[in-house]
Amino acid sequence: MHPRVQDIVGYGWVFPKKKHVNIGICELKPIGSQSECKTNLKEVYKNYFKLLKKSKIIPNDLEIGRLRGGALPLYPLEKTYSDRVLLCGDAGGFINPVSGEGIYFAMSSGKIAAGLIGEALEAGETSELFLSRYQRIWKNDFGRDIKLLLRSTKKKSKDNEKFLKIVGSDEKLADMTLGVLQGRFSIHDYRWKLISRYLYAYFKELFSRS
Repeated sequence: MHPRVQDIVGYGWVFPKKKHVNIGICELKPIGSQSECKTNLKEVYKNYFKLLKKSKIIPNDLEIGRLRGGALPLYPLEKTYSDRVLLCGDAGGFINPVSGEGIYFAMSSGKIAAGLIGEALEAGETSELFLSRYQRIWKNDFGRDIKLLLRSTKKKSKDNEKFLKIVGSDEKLADMTLGVLQGRFSIHDYRWKLISRYLYAYFKELFSRS
């Protein structure tokens, strides 16, 4: 039996480029999950490709090109600075461990690094000791968000399915959740609003069934 697109928890994308189209899929799994059978992502990708054609998102004559895969880093590097070096974005392992999105953290880390580099050049000091402030700053900025998001990746898949079902039933909660995943909102700042809205949506859905 071939795995379908609906059989995995994750997302897909279609990015038009100048001379080609970047099409891909991502499977999300909780940390420490041990499934007896591994997903055949190549088969899922082929089915996703067919689905895109059926939905008229891509042309029918488009062929699958070279396939490449990889794993997303879930944790930032233990050390993101050295003599004359600051690591930003993907290089520092700054991605959203839930969605794989990294633009927000890349821009935030780049802004922090630029500010510190300006200070370093002005002071004529680019040593590891001076640049070590970079790690403290990003940890106090978006590092708290990554830490909270990492906790959610340790949930069991059944718990994640329940969560997604509740989120999908409430438009406001869905918008808030997407805002966090896209980097529009800080999960650290929004956590209590998310929790209260989730509880509201949970009981609303529960009472609608009774």
